[in-house]
Amino acid sequence: MLKLERPIHVIFVAGLDLFNKCYGLKGMLQTPYNGIAVVYRSGEEEHLIKSMCSTTSEKLYYVRDDTFENQIEALNEISSTQIRQMIKNRQSCEHLTFLSVLKSNTVIIMTSDTSKTIFLAGCGGGYDIFGALPYYFKIKSNVTLINYTFTKHTVLSQYSEQLTALLFRIDPKTHVPWLTNDLYFPEQRLANELQVPIYAILCDYDQTDRQSIVDAYRYLINGRTIDELILIDGGSDVLLTGNELLLGTPVEDMSHARAIIVVGTNLEVGHGVLKSDIDARLTALSSNAIFTWLWQYEHDDDIRRYVEIFHRCAPRQSIVHSLICAALQGHREYYVPEHLRDRITKSLVELSEETCRSVGYHFDDVMQHNIYFKRLTSDMNLHQVYDAICDSIDEGSSNLEKASSQKMSLSPQNSPLPYFVQDVFFTRK
Repeated sequence: MLKLERPIHVIFVAGLDLFNKCYGLKGMLQTPYNGIAVVYRSGEEEHLIKSMCSTTSEKLYYVRDDTFENQIEALNEISSTQIRQMIKNRQSCEHLTFLSVLKSNTVIIMTSDTSKTIFLAGCGGGYDIFGALPYYFKIKSNVTLINYTFTKHTVLSQYSEQLTALLFRIDPKTHVPWLTNDLYFPEQRLANELQVPIYAILCDYDQTDRQSIVDAYRYLINGRTIDELILIDGGSDVLLTGNELLLGTPVEDMSHARAIIVVGTNLEVGHGVLKSDIDARLTALSSNAIFTWLWQYEHDDDIRRYVEIFHRCAPRQSIVHSLICAALQGHREYYVPEHLRDRITKSLVELSEETCRSVGYHFDDVMQHNIYFKRLTSDMNLHQVYDAICDSIDEGSSNLEKASSQKMSLSPQNSPLPYFVQDVFFTRK
């Protein structure tokens, strides 16, 4: 380890547009020697930066230049993203910035081409893997798509390749007259859309145990170094601690959890979870969020692509993603998409900007106050996972203090920024 007489202070420079998109980059301000310099962008909202400067000014610097020269169109369109893309396309951009900046960017781009191996996995069954699509489209790494699946064992056995007791490989197929709208098989639909294999880990209350899930991942790893394992949950029940009045559907999430992204955090209201409990948990975790990404249908091609693909994949079979897509397309309040109206007579979920928001957390930060996770052992099947969760809740909230003292949290200052976050937020818009 390198020993220095003085600590190195790192200042991250970002445009006001990125600062707003990432909700103030608050996680980067948690470390003792970091800071952020935000550069003014004409036309961008300044409310957030001004409010944060008043409370965290010793680590947050606002470089504001609203002179006429900075607002002219030629300069306003220049961005680091544009410069990196032009360098990658071998286009000249010496007229845009200094030669030293161009040289350093060339080194960064060459370095970032080194492939990272990332697993993106739907963690709670159903269509959760579809929530990984905006990340999948943006990540420039070697990505494997995995879903913890509710698809029936008989369907998987007939139309895919079985690799382990629970693991199946679903390859793209061109002739699928058997794949009717009534057949539940989201992995096959997604494989056909993306033209890549999707791996499915069977979620079955009698057959699935945690050790078999581990065996499935060992097969997929097969001697490789996995840089990230990112679990995607549509909703927010994976974040709940066990102290809430109602928990949604935690069994599938808890049998599979490792590192976590949630999208549509308010949707658990539809599973009976109190909105006040969701809000309280999100507030408690707010300082631990790695990032917050507001999905925007109008301004992001990858978000639109996610919506379009989902709508071609029997959308009636997923209430969660139907509501997320409806919110992304501008619907609000208690709107119910037409294809769900025979499933939902009256929605309990109020569509809002919160429905369009995706938040990432380190696994240990989410689990540090969970009162039942320590009880889950590798030999449990899902019936036993359910019983362990219920037993923990029945013993009351007194377990919270004990559980917290037994778990070490990966605090923000000790947790490196994941590779996939760098790809999503810092290498393209």
